[in-house]
Amino acid sequence: MSEIEADWEGGDEDAARPYGGRPYGGRPYGGRPYGGRSLDELPFVDRPYGGRPYGGRPYGGRPYGGRPYGGRPYGGRPYGGRPYGGRPYGGRSADGGVDVDEWSADIGEVVCQRSAALRAGASLVFGNYETAIRSATPVAGIRPNGAPGPAPAAVAPTPLNPGEWTLEASIQAPLTVLSLPPVNPEFTSALKGDLAEALATGLDQVVLQGTPAPGGPQGIGATIPVTPPVGGGGQVLQRMRALASGARAAAPARNPFWILSPAALTTIAEFQTANGIVQAPANGRALDTFPLLDYDGNDGGSLLGYPYVTSLAASVGGQERAYFSADWQEAWIGLDPSFVTVSAHVAAAVGAAAPPPDLVITAAMKLDFALRRLTAFAWAVT
Repeated sequence: MSEIEADWEGGDEDAARPYGGRPYGGRPYGGRPYGGRSLDELPFVDRPYGGRPYGGRPYGGRPYGGRPYGGRPYGGRPYGGRPYGGRPYGGRSADGGVDVDEWSADIGEVVCQRSAALRAGASLVFGNYETAIRSATPVAGIRPNGAPGPAPAAVAPTPLNPGEWTLEASIQAPLTVLSLPPVNPEFTSALKGDLAEALATGLDQVVLQGTPAPGGPQGIGATIPVTPPVGGGGQVLQRMRALASGARAAAPARNPFWILSPAALTTIAEFQTANGIVQAPANGRALDTFPLLDYDGNDGGSLLGYPYVTSLAASVGGQERAYFSADWQEAWIGLDPSFVTVSAHVAAAVGAAAPPPDLVITAAMKLDFALRRLTAFAWAVT
């Protein structure tokens, strides 16, 4: 309380406020609560009842539907964000009451967690226009002062156009489950996880296999020749060593990583050896009993000293493949700045006695793929 207020309340007429004191009857609702002390001076809880009278912001926080233009990139709120899954009480609007910005952010986060190519460290280029990447290798050499240095070789650029191709996954669910209360948050999270897993596997297929569409992105398997069997054809361990040693001899091992199909990992783990080098003729030990192969409990671990992760996209046409790169940063993925975009629409009901319509939810990514340095990659069939 200011000195003027104290004097006025104590009866000092000289200190009276001009125009007759406080307009409209002094402090509303009985002055300061709790005996004249402000809320900040109370010895117990910080600002009881939330500080603001009547429970903080009225009408539910941000009006007009949260963050415009895509929400948090790569997620933020894992698996659901707002309790009970998006906008409850959404009714039967065109999108079924689904918060597509929230779904886009949540699904994008899980894609980053589940994609083997992203976990391996592939380079990401964001833009909706064509970008040219070059695979030129610097030429280093010593020269006397005043003499010309070594000239690098000219290399044609490789185009990367994220806006040309779209990867998408769709799922259908009962509209009433997603829009009418009470909405089950576990079911909503499961749908987001299914869409994210489908996009992550599709992204890995583009990187590892490419696409059969004419002119589409060409993956590692379509660009790099397969490494043939080594040591008479039966030594899967020698084949894996050849993959790693060949890529390391051709490119610096700045970010080495394996991507294996689950069945390929099983084949490697069951390889029988007595010394960790060649196959044992009898009574050998499985390879995963040696420190050459271990597991981290999350579909990954270490093989021959380099980290690995498994992906269903490494199984191609009945072949169980192992991919190795001395530097996965040489795998370039072009993406639209939105990363993942979710849309939803109510499926049309068919027939007079049709059940309640379903909601169709689609998650899409615009992307392209190219290798900058081909010699850093190798693959083989286990």
